[in-house]
Amino acid sequence: MLINLRLKLHRRRRQEDDWSLYKLKLKISSSLYAHRVKIVECLFVANPLAPKISWHQYADGTTKWMVRVGAIISDSLFFKPSHNSITRSNRLKFNIETVLLLFSLVHESGDMWRTPKRARVRQARVDGKSWSQIHAELGVPKATAQRICKAKSSRTTRKGKACKRRLLNTRAIRRIIRYIAQNWSTRRATFEQVKRALGIEASARTIRRELRKAGYRRCIACPRPFISRKQAKKRLDFALSHRWWGTSDWAASRLDGGDWRKVIWSDECIFELGKNGRIWVTRRVDEKRCSDCIKSTYRSGRVTVMIWGAIGWDWKSPLVFLEKEEGCKGVNSRAYRDQVLYPIVFPLFDELGPEYIFQEDGSKVHKGYARLAKLQHSIRGFDWPPSSPDLNVIEKVWRWMKEELKKLPFVPTFVDSLKEEIQKLWDRVDPRDYRQYTERLTCKLEDVITVKGLATIH
Repeated sequence: MLINLRLKLHRRRRQEDDWSLYKLKLKISSSLYAHRVKIVECLFVANPLAPKISWHQYADGTTKWMVRVGAIISDSLFFKPSHNSITRSNRLKFNIETVLLLFSLVHESGDMWRTPKRARVRQARVDGKSWSQIHAELGVPKATAQRICKAKSSRTTRKGKACKRRLLNTRAIRRIIRYIAQNWSTRRATFEQVKRALGIEASARTIRRELRKAGYRRCIACPRPFISRKQAKKRLDFALSHRWWGTSDWAASRLDGGDWRKVIWSDECIFELGKNGRIWVTRRVDEKRCSDCIKSTYRSGRVTVMIWGAIGWDWKSPLVFLEKEEGCKGVNSRAYRDQVLYPIVFPLFDELGPEYIFQEDGSKVHKGYARLAKLQHSIRGFDWPPSSPDLNVIEKVWRWMKEELKKLPFVPTFVDSLKEEIQKLWDRVDPRDYRQYTERLTCKLEDVITVKGLATIH
């Protein structure tokens, strides 16, 4: 019985008396196509007229005519079992004995190898080659070759599983998102609480996975100062009244505008002794209690250092370490007046002129005796809104100084050493590096207006 591998098998299926014979033909043709290189190599080796050169040497170009002949034989004899690619012009007929002979050259009885490289790995192992030799000849890693030879079959496909009903469809995901975005309490709810609240069959893990695809994930809440309705209204009024201020002559010439370049930004800051935030160390498991891998904490007798500073567009004040008066628990308005206003602020504004503005927040130390002294010297200021560190430029300086203190190779444990490090950092401050924050104040005020006076990102 002649077998035509180039025949349109889908048209001859009804004429076949035995369905198993049809499936055998299809399997043989598929396998022959997958292993056409190996079969052509075997034909060359078995041919006594062909030179005794391996197939890899053919590929390297030593005998180009053999490569050409092999390509012609491969294209004419072996074909991919696609019904659309079968043509009537180039058919090659051979009997069943020839097919089985070629089939036996690359296959062992009872094993239907589907991948050519897997077949080569197994054949090389059968020939007694080591894993190193297999890796050198075929380029397959040793672990991969061992896994191929250890497997019972070379089939890479797995049996399909039954399709389960999807517990979370698009409608359910939108429902979850609407529930989460309601208010502050629903934002804080865990996935298990969301599941119980909505009565969803899916697990919390499934909810987390689907929300992650939609761009939602659990994160640490950004710390922001609490702003009441009264404070938000004052912040909104300040933003609306200074909306057209800027750092250009055009903004300064407007009737409702002003010049941020003529503002002196000032504030106090507290540095705590021995406190430098979270510290990350690199260690082993058994080095948990090593002296180099622990962070010393000071719970009793903590000492704080309070400083004052001010910067402008191109001006920086000396750093003042505020000292409390005898009999007082902290720095009051009298100490602020005697240590800051009289020696630094008043001589500065006598030099700059009345067009400059002195910015202060609503702290208690800026009132009382300090307010009276500023009125006597005609110092202009803002009606600064409460809880507005995001609008003060000097807050950027304090943040930078605290981050630099965390980078020190040691933790200052004495007041004098802490003051020394703070003074070194203040000497490094250049007012020109912070002009960008002054220029962004207009955009920051727009953000305050957008959120209706609530806190913004610093």
